[in-house]
Amino acid sequence: MKPKLLKIAYVGALVLGYPPVVHPYGCGVDKERFACDPPTFTNLAPERETEVAAFSEFSFLMSKKVKVPTLVVKVNGQPVQVSAEQKTLGLQVKGKLVHPITQTGVVVVSAAIEDATGGCPGHLAYRVKVSGEASVASVKSD
Repeated sequence: MKPKLLKIAYVGALVLGYPPVVHPYGCGVDKERFACDPPTFTNLAPERETEVAAFSEFSFLMSKKVKVPTLVVKVNGQPVQVSAEQKTLGLQVKGKLVHPITQTGVVVVSAAIEDATGGCPGHLAYRVKVSGEASVASVKSD
């Protein structure tokens, strides 16, 4: 087909309402429609790589509105019950262990959300170091 005839056929297809040709590497594709924006996790307490005497409570903030039943939180690979409350900035998630971890080592907190706004899954994993040493508060006597 001659180049001039090809241009006329392409313009004719556009006028008739046929979809444009999709080119490789995203040309001609509506990137906004297919964009994936996974939730972010902030305000970790305790923070990443923090050293604590004992690990018993944790919390974090998720940036997007999510379906809470699809949120799975684990501590050292074991599922943990959490409470979740919608806040202005996102979903505040809090958890408390039945038995605090006091043995020296590393605790891994992980969270996975499979059904977030926009259809993107979100994942979190971070470590907290447990020293196993009870903090001694000094008491001054009068």
